[in-house]
Amino acid sequence: MAIQYDPRIISPGRFISYIEGFLSKEMFSMTPKLDAGALQRFRDSPLKKIQIKVASPTKLGNVDASMQAVATSFSRLGQAYEAPIITLEMSMGHNKGGLGQATKLMAEGFLTLIGMNDDVDVRTIKAMSEDIDGNEPINLIDQVLSVKDDIVLKSNNPDDIYDDCLSHLKIVLNRHA
Repeated sequence: MAIQYDPRIISPGRFISYIEGFLSKEMFSMTPKLDAGALQRFRDSPLKKIQIKVASPTKLGNVDASMQAVATSFSRLGQAYEAPIITLEMSMGHNKGGLGQATKLMAEGFLTLIGMNDDVDVRTIKAMSEDIDGNEPINLIDQVLSVKDDIVLKSNNPDDIYDDCLSHLKIVLNRHA
């Protein structure tokens, strides 16, 4: 299923909640579609810095073990300081080497929360990796399959508009399959 993502209108999680109100929850699930190249660069390169920003940090619920320390910190900071948005940044600074593998697993865990729980609003996951040419920024949230294109419509007929949009959607998804 493809939807226009605009959390100011309706978030993917809320949309799924509406569907679940009519049909069984087991019939639908939502998984982010990531750019495989960017995710592979993230996995393969030493990680120099990671930044994660979460809104509604007190509503993370049960999370994977790799994310437990960060999720607990987000929740406690949100409760203690009544902060609706928490940003975590970890960095190697000028030290050699990279952050541990657990950091990458934790970041990927937050990627899986996108669209899965309407109460969880992961706003940013940015990484700085180190490769031969120096540091390379990777914005993992932007790597969720997001395409901004103009669609040339054949006419103003609603059936034609639907066909044009569907055709364009198939082309975009096939490019990223």
